Amino acid sequence: MRKRRPTSFLGALEHQGPYLLSKKLGLICSQMPGTKDNLFKYTILFLLLAEALSYISFVYPIISPLVFGLVSVGIIIATVYKLEYGIMIIFSELIIGSLGKMFILDIDGFSVSIRMVIWLVLLLVWVSHAFMDKRVTFFSSKLFRPFAVLALVVLWGIAWGAIRGNSIGALFSDVNNYLYFLLIFPVFGVLRSKKMFRRLFKIIVIALTWLSIKTIILFYIFSHEFFVLQNTLYAWSRWSRLAEITNIDPTLLTSRIFMQSHIWLVFAFFLFLGLLYHIYIHPLRSNTIPFNDSKKNRICPVRISFLIGCIVLFGTAILASFSRSFWLAGIITLITMMIGLFLLSKLSIKNILGFGAVSAGIIVISIGVFFSVANFPIPKGEMSLSLLKDRAAKFSGEAAVTSRYAQIRPLFEGISKHPVLGSGFGTSVTYESQDPRVLRNNADGLYTSTAFELGWLEMWLKIGLLGVLVYLFIIFRIFQYGIARIKKLPENTIARYHIFGGLLGLLAVVLTHGVSPYLNHPLGIGIVILIASVVDRK
Repeated sequence: MRKRRPTSFLGALEHQGPYLLSKKLGLICSQMPGTKDNLFKYTILFLLLAEALSYISFVYPIISPLVFGLVSVGIIIATVYKLEYGIMIIFSELIIGSLGKMFILDIDGFSVSIRMVIWLVLLLVWVSHAFMDKRVTFFSSKLFRPFAVLALVVLWGIAWGAIRGNSIGALFSDVNNYLYFLLIFPVFGVLRSKKMFRRLFKIIVIALTWLSIKTIILFYIFSHEFFVLQNTLYAWSRWSRLAEITNIDPTLLTSRIFMQSHIWLVFAFFLFLGLLYHIYIHPLRSNTIPFNDSKKNRICPVRISFLIGCIVLFGTAILASFSRSFWLAGIITLITMMIGLFLLSKLSIKNILGFGAVSAGIIVISIGVFFSVANFPIPKGEMSLSLLKDRAAKFSGEAAVTSRYAQIRPLFEGISKHPVLGSGFGTSVTYESQDPRVLRNNADGLYTSTAFELGWLEMWLKIGLLGVLVYLFIIFRIFQYGIARIKKLPENTIARYHIFGGLLGLLAVVLTHGVSPYLNHPLGIGIVILIASVVDRK
């Protein structure tokens, strides 16, 4: 008698579980996304090469300018040859480059970062293409007008900041980040192609996976005191601004590995959760090319394992960051997701709760992997569940937390001077900080700065309530067009769940911005540009 085919996600995994054990490693690897062409191999090669060259630049500073020049020339050649290669490079660098200083060239005290070079090269090449084609794709976008209004707000912030006498250096530092929005022109043009979108998605997945693995490796090294490695790695991470590595508890070995680009892992966690939801509700009718066996119209368990494995990796790396901003934004986004499914989904409560259980299971596995890495006995590691719990529950007393609290009143006092139009870019505020680095130079703890952790309040201070509302309107439009596109697409189409997961990821970034600035930084702006181009595709 013929066996009945499974009708659920979990049933499919159970039914085909032996398949995983019966195949050789070569077959498993051949089914991973991207391995059937050279894209996967070349991307891994270039990521490893970038990390190695950055490390060499640090160890041998005398050849750092030469390495910077060679990398820049390589970027120019690749982007001129194909504009899409420049798009791939820019998103890869955002994910693995953190603050964009993997390669730095010092010219008379002024530092030129590799992120600046990529930005400039990509824009110049795009301008030449647009001039020859006599067409700018973004002009026909439904999102062009909201972004154009934001551009006017930014110009006002520049002019008003200059009129009020804010320092040129501080003004440029603020505006420099917003100039990253100009990349929306080449990104919109290139991502019109479905083929390019799929290729870029693969590149992003590979870069995210590498970022997660690198974070976990560093977490292992610094939580087990590999003195042979950790001193040089720490110095390199500080020099390149790739990571902040600090000890969590002086009585334990456990260290925090925080990278600003981890915000992409928060975004990707929910993007992939959206894809997993697609498979969960369409286990056999799915036409998801990366995750199902199209010949037999069934899910390929190897590729499901790859998807779940990526989510676990992202979750583990986010835990290793020990960032409560990420944790809080993630929890709120997950709750919002479940409430949205209850209110808007046509699925039964049983199915929704089932997916909630799958999501919770993945989080538990991530925590398990995290503790396994921290407590691995070679050499001896030590960490208890209470450390993670205490870290999550501790919202007072620490320098980072008290510093954020200390910024609230001074920021509101600054905002009150020009609440509607703002005080312009480069505006500074003085507050009392408990940061040891500040106390080392100022015994009273008074610190004057133009950069603040409370992202939305910083934007309100500099571009006013008008600027904040314009930015929020752009976010609203992205969600509006994204939801409208979801409704138009067939129910079992993968694009629906790309958008669904992407919008959830964007929500997590918006929430994080409240306590850690990202939407006024290339890391967050890159996510906004990517999602905007996805929801506005024809």
